[in-house]
Amino acid sequence: RRQEQQQAVHLYEQLLERYPRTAQAPDALLAAARLCSELSSQRDAVELLRRLTVEYPRYQHTDAALHLWAWALIDLGHADAGDQLLQRVVTEFPRSRYWGDPSQRLAEQAAARNDFATAKQLLERLLTIDAEPALRMESLLLRGKIAATEKQWGDVARFMNQVVEQQGNQSQRTTAEYWLAEADYRRGEYTAAARRWARLEGEAGGRRDAWGALVSLRHAQTLSQLKKWDEAYELASALAHETEDFPQQKELDLLLARCYLQKEKPAEAREALARILERDSDNDPEPAAMAAWMIGESWLREKRYLEAVTAYLNGYEKY
Repeated sequence: RRQEQQQAVHLYEQLLERYPRTAQAPDALLAAARLCSELSSQRDAVELLRRLTVEYPRYQHTDAALHLWAWALIDLGHADAGDQLLQRVVTEFPRSRYWGDPSQRLAEQAAARNDFATAKQLLERLLTIDAEPALRMESLLLRGKIAATEKQWGDVARFMNQVVEQQGNQSQRTTAEYWLAEADYRRGEYTAAARRWARLEGEAGGRRDAWGALVSLRHAQTLSQLKKWDEAYELASALAHETEDFPQQKELDLLLARCYLQKEKPAEAREALARILERDSDNDPEPAAMAAWMIGESWLREKRYLEAVTAYLNGYEKY
């Protein structure tokens, strides 16, 4: 209690050495392990907890011991072994106060391997228990992201709105606002989406990191759906000049090509579309297929019918 942790560990060890079978022994093992963990002596914590679970298999605080043991192993780089212990906490102690963060971690892992049924099952319970606010916010965000992967945009809005309404931290609210804007866009609510993208751009402060660039791209795409071509082009062209190695470069070039076609600049559109074909990937053929078709459209606008037919047939044969 006086924060003399090392001395406390020493006294617990003395107790365990002199009175190994006393009623206080399991509590002393757990207390010493907690202190070792706080002192970053995770190996010592692991040995104490292993001894506790072996010698006192019916210990009333086994859930706490398994929870502490799991995170000590994870800190030591033994994630698989740690996750097995977290799974025991979730399975064997469903009413434990330690049930929350293991469930969140296991849900994240299930989502990462596309096991959405397991992830949703864990998250639904997390969202019904009286979890601490930070854990609840993370659960809502993950549940909303799973809904986005499954293209359940109404559910995305439902979960992300809760993050905003329940006042998560700034990072959580920003992430929720992004997905709310995406949900509006995917449901065809372009005016509402444009307002959200503009607000997020304001929060980004004009920076062109990966986050700020993606928000600007989505804003420009939304403006194009509203037929605000000049505004969409202004955003997209600025983005093209200010970013390098942009992961969504194909989407940006497609948008630029659409803007150029609306501005009756088919040659410039073809330049943007040619860049997409240069980056063609078998893993994601849709942008290239769209580019090949749009090249045909650009020639057609100029009544260059032979070039249009050639472009259409090339796209058909390849995609």
